[in-house]
Formats: sequence, C-alpha cells, structure tokens
Amino acid sequence: MDWHESNLENLPGQIWEALSDAVGIPHSPLRTPALSTTNRLETSIRTVVLRGVDIKKRHLYCFTDLRTSKVREIRANEQVQVLFYHPVQKVQIRATAAAMVYANDAIAREFWEKLPLAQRANYAARSGPGSPLNEPGDDIDPALKETSATADLEPAYPNFAVIAAEVDQFDWLHLRDAGNVRANIRWTGKRYSGLWLVP
Repeated sequence: MDWHESNLENLPGQIWEALSDAVGIPHSPLRTPALSTTNRLETSIRTVVLRGVDIKKRHLYCFTDLRTSKVREIRANEQVQVLFYHPVQKVQIRATAAAMVYANDAIAREFWEKLPLAQRANYAARSGPGSPLNEPGDDIDPALKETSATADLEPAYPNFAVIAAEVDQFDWLHLRDAGNVRANIRWTGKRYSGLWLVP
C-alpha cells in the first residue's frame, strides 16, 4: 500500500483495501489488531485475529469464545475500538465501531464451517477463558487436539462466537520523515467525510 499518495477522497478505500488484504496474509501486522471494550468501571484491551472484512457492510470480523468477558462487555455496551498498526509502513488505523456478537446462528455457523478443523479445538476448553487452573494449560482435552479427533469437535461449536464490528469512523495516522499526517474519516450514512487533523 502506497500511503504517500493518500488524500481524503481515496483514503477510505485505501484503508479498507489494506484491512481486507491483511485477512489473507498470515504474518501481516494488520491481521492482529487490538480490540478495546468497556464496562461501567474499566476498559479492557486484547489482541484478536482479523478473520474477515465486509467493505459494503463496513464490518470487521473476529472470533472469540462465547464465554469471554469481551462478549459480556459488548452485549452491555456495543461501542468498541479496533487498533491496527503496521510498523514497516508506520501507519496506525483506529476504527471506532458498534459491535455485535453472533453465536449459534447462521452467521456463526457460516464462519465455523470455514474454520480449519485444527482451530476448532480452541473452543473446546472445559472452562471458560479466564477460569483459574492448577497448572499452565488450556483446559482442552488432549485427545481433541489429535487430527483423528476432528469429528468430535462439533460439541465445541456452542462456545464459538463471531464479533462483527460495524465501523463508523477511522482515525488514520501516517508517521513520515517528511512530517506526520493524520486524518479522521467518518461514515455519514451515505458516504465518507474526511478531515485532516494535527497529528
């Protein structure tokens, strides 16, 4: 992505293209953003994997265990931020969005069916994420991690959830030797509206 050619008119398309491309590039820094949620008392932030992008819907998708605290927080307060940073390109993208959780429905099932069998075991922990353990581990039955156990992973599906973050605005920052530049891009309901900001 040549961010040096960015202007307010083409910047929204460039951002979406960069995020969409990152989904299919396992080692892209943009594929592992930080997702921030909040409850009434505190803000939580964690790294997630970008699993899908729907430019028409303005959706960013990631997966989670339905039993996580972020699911509870999103259901109580849909406002989230997703922070991306590319250290080589020196570009930071902060997306402000309204998030929805899909579980045990057609959307979750569609993503589950595309999920590699080896990754489905991640949702087979006997206890929910954050539960205490007596020793280091993931609380997943070792037998379920065997490739021959793939048929036994369907019971993990009820723990699988998809988070869809519908982006309302981007805050874009490009760190450059010639001078940093920053822009705010907002969705107005019909189109994007951009504004240059002091970095």
